[in-house]
Amino acid sequence: MNPEEFAPPPHPPPLLDDDQIYQLAQTGSLPLDIPAPLRACTEDLFKLSSQFFSQPQSSKETQYPSAKGTELGYYHIPQEKEYLTFRHQTSPATPLSLTASKFWSLASSLLHRILCSLSLSLSIPLSAWTPLLNGCLSMSPSQQETTPTLLRLFNYFPNRGAAEQHTDTGLLTLCIGTAPGLQVRSPSPSEANCWLDVSTRPTVFIGKTLQWLSAGRLIAGPHRVVANPD
Repeated sequence: MNPEEFAPPPHPPPLLDDDQIYQLAQTGSLPLDIPAPLRACTEDLFKLSSQFFSQPQSSKETQYPSAKGTELGYYHIPQEKEYLTFRHQTSPATPLSLTASKFWSLASSLLHRILCSLSLSLSIPLSAWTPLLNGCLSMSPSQQETTPTLLRLFNYFPNRGAAEQHTDTGLLTLCIGTAPGLQVRSPSPSEANCWLDVSTRPTVFIGKTLQWLSAGRLIAGPHRVVANPD
């Protein structure tokens, strides 16, 4: 019996087809359908985050005090938006933090597969990402073990909340919304200056770090958030 016949695969199975890889590489963004377990966890996370954001301001600040500037905990921008950033597991754990930790693992698994698909298409060794991904695929157990990865929950205020055009700094970002507002540039060359709303579908964005590490073969995806009544 040859042990190599039963060895685990060296990487996750490819997730994206050639057309999806091309769109993501050339535009920096790709709307896609997410697996059922991640979709179910997302719905749970939205319900719990909605309950959290509906609480009084003082309660939100007490449960998740801000730290590291705006990079951890609850943060409020008057008349624009509020958001909660997770970088590690909380103590004591709450239903929201436990669901956030589960979402982190599921979303990281999806993004890892997308990164593998991109790597295979560009002939980049998958081992090249190991140092960067070490400790990132699950939520860190403590603040002392935090990684550059984060999970951020936004609540944009009606008719006010917005974000100017920007690109993210990391490798990959997964954005999932519940209302119109998130927009990307059209992938069509004839509509280069047009913005398309993608809030109804989860969307993956390439970050500036991945663009740099790929020597520009992958383009960081510009996106923005526009105000809406909801």
